[in-house]
Amino acid sequence: MLRRIDSRPLTAAQIHDIRTSGVVRDTESEQLAGPQAAGDGTLVPSEVYRLPGGRVAWIWGDEGVDVEHDAFASLFRSLATYEPRHLLRDYPGFTKDFTRNIPALIEQLAARLGLARDISVSVLDFEKVSRRVRELGPEKFLEPGLFEPLTAYVGEHMRKQRKGRWSVEHTDGVYEPCVVIRGERYPVFKELYEALDENDMVGPAQSV
Repeated sequence: MLRRIDSRPLTAAQIHDIRTSGVVRDTESEQLAGPQAAGDGTLVPSEVYRLPGGRVAWIWGDEGVDVEHDAFASLFRSLATYEPRHLLRDYPGFTKDFTRNIPALIEQLAARLGLARDISVSVLDFEKVSRRVRELGPEKFLEPGLFEPLTAYVGEHMRKQRKGRWSVEHTDGVYEPCVVIRGERYPVFKELYEALDENDMVGPAQSV
């Protein structure tokens, strides 16, 4: 969430100094932010302190950031009115025929990465794909037309390594492609999306 705005992490010493220096608390911003999860998973109240230059210190438990006030307030106001939507709604390539299209999608991915069309889903070739994704910038692969082929490749790699099967289920108005391994569904697209959103790439699956 904080990647959306300019923020700088606060050290333990800075947090201590802010709390003990008599800096004015911003109660309106504290209400906007609400409780946050501390390092141990427990919810703790937000503390927001006004800093010079139009910035605030947002602290929860023993963690905190220095952030521009208006961007901070705007972010939490937008979250308050946000209506959740399935992340796959923005990707037209996820259809009921997704699994049938996997070979073509993998060919598309290979072409976009500048790799051989007949690239396999072996661990060795997976590492080649991962390396190219990182070279080109993982976040780029969140774009429609790129995310679907990469999901197909990562999922097919997992399916073969773990001896699973594909399953496509219609839920929340979208088709979710998952890999089923020993009766358990793995929504590959979720883990991949989260990794790319953090400008990273998922690792290879372990064979069984």
